[in-house]
Amino acid sequence: SNTALGYQTLKTNTTGGSNIAIGQSSLSLNSTGSYNTAIGYEALKNATGSNNTTLGYSAGSTITSGSNNLVLGYNAQASTATVSNEITLGNSSHTVLRAQVTSITALSDARDKKNINDLELGLDFVNALKPRVFNWDKREWYADNKSDGSKISNNLTAGFIAQELDSAQNRYNADWLNLVYKTSPDKWEATYGNLLPVVVKSIQELNTLNTKTQSDLNTKLSYTTPSQLTLGNANVKEVVTTASVTVGESLSVKHLKGNSSAPSIETAVGSGNNAVVKITGTDMSGVIEVATGEIPTANAILATIQYSTAYGTAPVVIITPGNAATASLMGTSTVFVGNITNTNFTLNSNATPLASKTTYKWYYQVIQ
Repeated sequence: SNTALGYQTLKTNTTGGSNIAIGQSSLSLNSTGSYNTAIGYEALKNATGSNNTTLGYSAGSTITSGSNNLVLGYNAQASTATVSNEITLGNSSHTVLRAQVTSITALSDARDKKNINDLELGLDFVNALKPRVFNWDKREWYADNKSDGSKISNNLTAGFIAQELDSAQNRYNADWLNLVYKTSPDKWEATYGNLLPVVVKSIQELNTLNTKTQSDLNTKLSYTTPSQLTLGNANVKEVVTTASVTVGESLSVKHLKGNSSAPSIETAVGSGNNAVVKITGTDMSGVIEVATGEIPTANAILATIQYSTAYGTAPVVIITPGNAATASLMGTSTVFVGNITNTNFTLNSNATPLASKTTYKWYYQVIQ
């Protein structure tokens, strides 16, 4: 039940059956493999497996023992010689994959799944990713040999780096996401589609955070009369702003004292190796940012904030979350104001250290 057309096609076949080989040397080394279809010069010429389908000049010619592969295109090759159950469309010269359909579907019936749980990875994980722009280094041959003389090697492409995706999923113990396909030690590929559920989760978390922020804002702002704006209620103890306040009439302020100069900040062991800290604002209020390094420490000082001008006595210092990463600390690791003197205060971690290589922000208010 074999069909062979062309010089040296299926030339070493012994017990293999139901194979189709069309084109010089196609399936030439197959002996026992069955149900292969190889069309094209030297298509599947080294294959000994079964159920492979290739179409094109030299298509799948590097496959040896692999089975159940589909390879389409001129000199299109599978990822490795022994790979199985893989689909390859085109070669490294191709830059666009088009289909005249509105969408590509994937199996998703609940009746085919088990152990269904909510996804925990979300905004924090997305913030750890590094979207990049780059040029494809290995398209130089194609760029320099286009018939119209145009170049593509300098065109920017947006995407991710497989090694950086792998680092992110390792950091979050999320190798099961399979964002990286390691075809060999020298060739890693990325599966962008697996990021979609995480991106959707991130958007949901942002919506929740925005809803809470709006609710808090509605609580803090209310109009008592058409000419009077009330900030907060009996439960609100502070109003924080990093901008200037312009007052047309009188402004009565209680318990605020400070200096308009900018304080300084120094990192400490609690933030981890190679951490970066910065502060924006004045001695009275502003924003603290801590970008943790590697291996942050529990029960330690993250950073020390030094006033530009000393207070008469130690003031009260209040911090509130300034981004999603900081807000997510509630209930897990906690950051609090530690030692407070008339010259400085510290940010401290509790028994659970912060996540490494993550940016945290706080609004601070100094009151005396």
